Amino acid sequence: MKLSLSGRILEGRKASIEELAGLASRIGYSAVEVRYYLLNSGCTEEQARHIGKVLSDHKLACAFLTADGFEDSGGIEKLRKLLALARLVDCRLIRVHFRDVDHQLRSAQQASDLAARDGATLVQQIHTGTPFETIAGALGSVKKIARPNFRLTFEPANLLLAGERHGKDSIKRLGPAIGNVCVQNLKEVPSRAADSLEYKGRFFVRCLVDDPQSIDYRSVFEGLQEIGYDGYVTLLDPETSLMKAEDFAADAYRKLVRYL
Repeated sequence: MKLSLSGRILEGRKASIEELAGLASRIGYSAVEVRYYLLNSGCTEEQARHIGKVLSDHKLACAFLTADGFEDSGGIEKLRKLLALARLVDCRLIRVHFRDVDHQLRSAQQASDLAARDGATLVQQIHTGTPFETIAGALGSVKKIARPNFRLTFEPANLLLAGERHGKDSIKRLGPAIGNVCVQNLKEVPSRAADSLEYKGRFFVRCLVDDPQSIDYRSVFEGLQEIGYDGYVTLLDPETSLMKAEDFAADAYRKLVRYL
């Protein structure tokens, strides 16, 4: 496993690929997630090649791309364009977001088949408010779609929000369905607080990786090792009030790298 940094941490300021790559490289990350504001289906080949060159110059990989709404009207053509651009940044992993697997089943299967012909894998993040919110729901959705290159992005903080177990046991249940891993840092608090987010009557705030009330990352990495996961683990936090984005990314790296 290697650590990757999501462009989400600089997304609010619409940072350039040079800024994101420079930050990730200085800290020690091996890859970045190139967010859709930097590369999407409306971009040109020239833009994609530039991103690829910047990443190569910084000795970074592209861990995955986030698709830009291809699940809607005209989506397959958007995905076709994005897959071509993804090749130019040497990325074969695309994160998608299906809101209703039952009604979008044919679209999910068509998208998976198109990606498979291009040698790519689609991953859907385990996320609240979707059919992939719980372990059972995520596994059931993957089974319905029934394509070997449609897999899951394991993300323990969203399982925490949903009231699900989010450590080693959950990872072992998901097993080979996991095709990607992202982590962000939340802890539950007893009542509404500054910068808190609410989900189903419970309140959560962002926190540092080693907060004892947050995600047990030792358990997470032990579970990933037990199932033989050897891909990237991407820090997905946005910019927060805890500390400067650059300092937060460095702090998380120092703490997460111990578990590799």
